[in-house]
Amino acid sequence: MKKESFNDIVRRHFSYLVSDYGFSITEEFPVGENPVSRGMVIYVSNFKETSPEVKQILIRIILDRGYVLVDLGSSDMSNRDLFGLTEVMKVAAPELDINEKIDFSKDAYDIIELQVSKLANIVYRYCVPFLRGDFSIGERVIENRIKAREDRIKAWKHKTN
Repeated sequence: MKKESFNDIVRRHFSYLVSDYGFSITEEFPVGENPVSRGMVIYVSNFKETSPEVKQILIRIILDRGYVLVDLGSSDMSNRDLFGLTEVMKVAAPELDINEKIDFSKDAYDIIELQVSKLANIVYRYCVPFLRGDFSIGERVIENRIKAREDRIKAWKHKTN
């Protein structure tokens, strides 16, 4: 029996983005011969059709070297400015640690399935305002980025003095 590709696993676990929130898949990139080695699925909201004043939301799910990453933002943001789900969760639910250790001794498909399932549930449970077009959480993530940068600069200055 042929196992699902990463992109198929993503489509199955993140299906609520399409059915509940009206997102559509705009890009998919399976990379490499192994269907679970690398891949990317990008969802974009369809708010522009109903509410032109609301930004289009972009959700990018990436598989890279065994790790699944979720980035959130608006479709007009550059790749490096998108918010990592880890950053978003530090604001939305700071008590939740989404960076668990991964047991790479298990089957690669099982590892990927577990990661995608967990991340899809986190987005579903904690990112509802964002999924509906409320970017206020992004503003708080940016504030955290600025504070972290200022802290690094202070630490660097302290070291060099």
